[in-house]
Amino acid sequence: LLSYDGAGRLSASLAETWSTPDEGVTWEINLRREVRWHGEADTMTANDVLFTYNLLKSEAYAHSPYHDLIKRIASIEAADEYRLVVAGTETGMSVLHALVFPIVSKKHYQDNKGTGPYCLTYADPAIGAELTANGNWWKRTPYLSRVVAQCLQEENGALPLLQIREA
Repeated sequence: LLSYDGAGRLSASLAETWSTPDEGVTWEINLRREVRWHGEADTMTANDVLFTYNLLKSEAYAHSPYHDLIKRIASIEAADEYRLVVAGTETGMSVLHALVFPIVSKKHYQDNKGTGPYCLTYADPAIGAELTANGNWWKRTPYLSRVVAQCLQEENGALPLLQIREA
């Protein structure tokens, strides 16, 4: 929803605006409209944020860096399709810093579809993964059209591959 800019300040990403009616206990988050899922016509909504939040709270994601981060959030409610009400566990902006997690759609979760600059082409824990540029991304087209991640069996194998520009 939010991200950090080059100076380390919170900036808009999938959230377009945010405000607090009560000095930082609760925040109203207005989502960017027309953010489309990879290769799909449907858009990201407040329900996708709720799905992601509940997913990250689950024990299945206990080792995710986002699992501890979202402990700053007491609750998230969908006020409407593109507006959220987020309550923090304490006053101030700490809850906003917890809103830097990526968003997934319940509908597209099994298909690994997101809203980011790259689409997952394939993933195999033994081999690696490939990402290709998302032509429908709501920001500018990524500089790299394809990213390939390779799994290496040994740590010392990475440097020689990097030196010959294979990694």
